[in-house]
Amino acid sequence: MAGRGIDSKRTSTAILIVLYAVATAVGAAVVVATPEWDLWQRLLAADLAATLVVFVAAIGVDNTSVYDPYWSVAPLPIALYAYAVSGSTRVLLATVCLMLWGARLTWNFWRGWPGLDHEDWRYVAYRRFGVLGYWLLSLTGLLRSTGVDAILNDFDTLLRDSTMTVFEAWILSLLSSEKPSIGIR
Repeated sequence: MAGRGIDSKRTSTAILIVLYAVATAVGAAVVVATPEWDLWQRLLAADLAATLVVFVAAIGVDNTSVYDPYWSVAPLPIALYAYAVSGSTRVLLATVCLMLWGARLTWNFWRGWPGLDHEDWRYVAYRRFGVLGYWLLSLTGLLRSTGVDAILNDFDTLLRDSTMTVFEAWILSLLSSEKPSIGIR
């Protein structure tokens, strides 16, 4: 069951704040540990590491929705670092826009979110594939958000309108004798 009995919005919010701080620290440690890499490689590796921290925490609270508000806060430290490295006015303006977007998205999420006892309907639907299927599909969904999808699939695939990658469909085919009834890109 989602949230493992965490029914307080205040407790849930505190858990997410601590989790995101830890994920950001892990991402920063990856950036510091890879000074010889190109900027985009460092940021991708940092984002992957932070995403895996959030994923492990999602397993701990049995709720992949811990990642949902992370979408709106994770880009800010990435953009701030990119600005710090580049000093570009263009990057600064993009960072300000990103900050405003993230604040709006976070507020919209938080005001309607009851806490960790709630799980996004998509993750609830993944649970029908069993524990292993649920976590594999959850992980692939999180990795898609970090840009790994661009590595696993060609650019044209990313432009198509659908809800599932070929990689996710392949995982579903391993877990189920049914054909997925949702769009595949």
